[in-house]
Amino acid sequence: MAKKPTLNADGLQTYLGAVAASGIGSGLPVFWAIGYLSKQANSNVVNVQLQMLERMTGYNRKELTGALKSIRLAGHQIEWTSRAEFTITIDKTKGLALMGPWMHSNDEPAAEPLDLEQLRPPVDRLNELMGTRYPVSVKTAGMLRSRLKIDKMTIEDLIHVVEVKCEQWKGNEDMEKFLRPSTLFGTKAVEYAQERKREEIADEKKVSKEDLSRMFAG
Repeated sequence: MAKKPTLNADGLQTYLGAVAASGIGSGLPVFWAIGYLSKQANSNVVNVQLQMLERMTGYNRKELTGALKSIRLAGHQIEWTSRAEFTITIDKTKGLALMGPWMHSNDEPAAEPLDLEQLRPPVDRLNELMGTRYPVSVKTAGMLRSRLKIDKMTIEDLIHVVEVKCEQWKGNEDMEKFLRPSTLFGTKAVEYAQERKREEIADEKKVSKEDLSRMFAG
């Protein structure tokens, strides 16, 4: 007996635009889109940007807001971190089966999700540098998993983000208040990870100066 084909998460993204254009209610395809991101992050807690959902589904902001309201009323927790970004916690007892085909393909086993202990180092480093006591909350864990799974960052990248932004913002009355998980581990973390610490820049200048000295000496 032939195995029943199942559309996997990557295949889903191809069809979302057509589903959106079909005229059916927006709640279902938006829920499927979040299911795709959930599969990518390998977690039922996902940090989502509205711009990302717009690209995936073809819906505008007003339509997405209505769809998210329906999803929240269905029992899934949505917490807005800004006007354009939110964290959703999918209640596995309410409607997760609806996303079943998009969560895993038949021949692809699900990866083990990262537990809180594995996600702790960037938060611990922030607490160490700032003297704070931030926990690895559900919201923070969702953001960290999104950076690791969706943006392909590493734990070392996220620790670097903490160190470079603490170096830049600590002691600055206007900026120090942003040294918190919701800012550091949000979608801008990818950009922050490209910035270098002062010691790295100093080392580069030192090497360049030594190279020049050797060049003229030769």
